[in-house]
Amino acid sequence: MVNYILYHFQWSLFSLMARYTIALRGKAASPEAEMKIEEKSIDLHRDENLSEQYLLEVNPKGQVPTLTSATLSTPLTNTLEITYLIDNRYPSLIPAPHRSTIEDLLVKLHAIQPLSLSIPPPENRSEGIPNPAIGQYLSQPGISDAWRNALMYKQDFHAKTLLRALDDEPIKRAEEQARRFLEDVRQQYFMHGGETWVFGDAVGATALDAHTIPFVARLIDAGRTDLIPEDVRKYAEKAMSQAEWQNITNGKPTMFEIWLKSMRKDYASMQRDEPFSVWFKRHTQC
Repeated sequence: MVNYILYHFQWSLFSLMARYTIALRGKAASPEAEMKIEEKSIDLHRDENLSEQYLLEVNPKGQVPTLTSATLSTPLTNTLEITYLIDNRYPSLIPAPHRSTIEDLLVKLHAIQPLSLSIPPPENRSEGIPNPAIGQYLSQPGISDAWRNALMYKQDFHAKTLLRALDDEPIKRAEEQARRFLEDVRQQYFMHGGETWVFGDAVGATALDAHTIPFVARLIDAGRTDLIPEDVRKYAEKAMSQAEWQNITNGKPTMFEIWLKSMRKDYASMQRDEPFSVWFKRHTQC
């Protein structure tokens, strides 16, 4: 058995994909192939991904998920790479008869920029989606040269991948990609019987299910059900009612803003005297 650490964030779509893959991985190819995976939460809301230790030792992109192990020459910072490594040890995730289809559809899914579909675009898009926290850390006196260089690398990576994600063109591109991908999933689902999993219950859960279901859940939370074929929505909701999904989400939605809104509603219904911030911190320990 080999030890691994998966760094993740509760509200990260790609973290959910990696964690759901682990939850659905099935049996190892052999006792020696077993993976012991410790999960460590990295709170992006508190900029833990911008810490010197995380940027220099874990993931220079400052993203999650990331998989580390003494057996890896370098951390795996890509959700697909993490999935393929797990599949090497748990082959039911990508069964041989369906490998080409699963890998092709996973590539199509991960070509979509989910941020373009997750939040409404701001009224003023001239500055794109800045990350002011990086600038704040860079302005601190006395930070090490290594950390400064890492922050600048992260800043450049953000500018190249996320800064313009809410412009009109990226949104339209992501919408079209999502529609094509989900239609392909729908066709595969009915081709194999339309049961619990895409390739049928006899095959069981695969990596395609482990990545598609979180994606559909995010679209539902973001109010983008217009992109989801009805049959695919029902398939995803059925899987989301099961223990594997509930265990990794604790029954929460995929978006912090949706969950926070529900918590405020609960707080209001209780008519408590204490401030919401105090009640929220005590009640959630989030």
